[in-house]
Amino acid sequence: MGSYSKIVKPGGKLVYATCSILPQENTDQVKAFLSSEAGKDFSLATEKKIFASKKGYDGFYMALLEKSI
Repeated sequence: MGSYSKIVKPGGKLVYATCSILPQENTDQVKAFLSSEAGKDFSLATEKKIFASKKGYDGFYMALLEKSI
């Protein structure tokens, strides 16, 4: 996320998505990014987890981050 966050304009959005349901690949990564220098201007707008056990296909994670103006 750090590399791509540099090209997001103020007020812009960044999507982080994985085909995993593991916290260390998802929420932990988002938390680490938000607490880093590269993520200091971003906030978590929303996140969604899709579980294979409920949907019948692979699990996914999506986080929408917004850069402050």
